[in-house]
Amino acid sequence: MNYDKWEFCHVLDGYCIITPEGEQPVHLKAGAVFVIEPGIKGTWEVVETVRKHFVFA
Repeated sequence: MNYDKWEFCHVLDGYCIITPEGEQPVHLKAGAVFVIEPGIKGTWEVVETVRKHFVFA
């Protein structure tokens, strides 16, 4: 992943793991709410199909 905008996310279903470069993995499941900052790089692994509400800014 390589973001150039802010992203607000609310995970509705599923399970994924986001690992920003040089940081520990973040495990996200239904109910998780998070923000991704512009400029972040890393990986986004979908373990179970993810449904989410999201907004780019």
